[in-house]
This record gives sequence, structure tokens and C-alpha cells, in this order.
Amino acid sequence: MLLQKKVGNDIYGVRSNPFAANSTADFHLKRNRRYHQYFHGYTEVRVPRPKGGFRIQRFYTQDWYVRQLPAARVRQAKASYLLLSLAGCMAYCRLVCLPGFSGNCAPLVAVGEIAAVVCMVLLAAALVGYLFTPEKMTWWERYSCSRRLCRFSMATAIAFAVTGALMAIHALGGAAYPFRELGLGMAVAITGLPLLAVNRLERKIPYGREKNRTILPEGDRFEIQ
Repeated sequence: MLLQKKVGNDIYGVRSNPFAANSTADFHLKRNRRYHQYFHGYTEVRVPRPKGGFRIQRFYTQDWYVRQLPAARVRQAKASYLLLSLAGCMAYCRLVCLPGFSGNCAPLVAVGEIAAVVCMVLLAAALVGYLFTPEKMTWWERYSCSRRLCRFSMATAIAFAVTGALMAIHALGGAAYPFRELGLGMAVAITGLPLLAVNRLERKIPYGREKNRTILPEGDRFEIQ
């Protein structure tokens, strides 16, 4: 049985008709950590409906985040991130699929390859989000595009290096052609360098804040932190 409560001035609980604890007043969306991250900086306004009742409208009211670079430089940065990421990932996939190398089929190396695939998928999602970010970003857009791109580009580079290290261990552990296998491992590890460049370049981009001049409608308000 869900507990019912009123939450004072918090519009998550409607005073005249309280909803379940930890749910919003409009469609019972749970107020978990993910919710507060996504709507961080928004203000919820309880607006009366024309035919009675209320509805919740969300407006972003904190400062906008903007890249302090000319528009042309921003486009160049996005294009360079895309090309560097493609270069690193395609080189990695090409090397680990080369025939004639026992390291590419070793169970130990497969652990690193699986981790690399997961990281590449996460990097692709972060990169797509970054490419389509608007000029003015909310707190969540800033967090999800820049910080995730830095995080997953670094994670992917590390996964590539781990795969190369596992190939080297395999080469020195009794491979038929150890120096050949060792060379492949070194080449695989090097494919992470373009992704390290993405991480480094994005960390150097300056971000600033711009005043948000959103005008809120009349109604009870609650700022999401």
C-alpha cells in the first residue's frame, strides 16, 4: 500500500488531493536520482486547467551553459571528435579481426575485446549526443554531452590498451610467433591515442554561463535541485 502525504509548499504533493510519496503530481513519476539529474535547474509550476484541476509545467530557469568559442570553432571541434573517434575505433576493429594471429582468438584477449565493444557503444551514444547539442545547454545537456564524452573516450582508450596488454601477455606466454603477436598487441594499444586526443581537446574547451530570462506563468513553484 502506497503511503499518502502532503508536502507543504512542494508541488510534488497537491494539497487538496495528495499523491503517493516520492511521486510527481502530474503523472506519478518517481523522484529518483535520475529524475533530479535530468530536470536539474528546472522549475515546476502548478498551473490551473481551464476545466478544473491542475497540471505541472516545467521550465528551465537556471543559467544556460554555452561554449565560449565562435560557432565555426564549435563545428570544427565536433567534426574533429567524430573523425578521431572513427579513426581509433575502426583501426582497433581492423586489427583485432586480422586473420593469422592466435592472440585475436585467445580467451584471455576476448575479455578485453568485450570490454572495448561495450565502451565503444557508450562512446558512440555520448558522441551522438554531443554532436546534436544546442548552442545554449541546460545543466543536464552540459553534463551528458561534455562529461560523458570525456569519460567514455578515456574508458575506450583504456579498454584498447588493456586489449593490447592482454595480447602481449598471450604472446609471451607461449605463442608460436611471439614477436609478431607482441607487435599486434602494441598496435592495438596505440589505437587508443585518437580517443585520448578527444578527451584532451574537450577538456580544454571553455564553458561559460548565460543569464536565463525565462518568464514563468503564475502558480505554485518548485525548483528542482
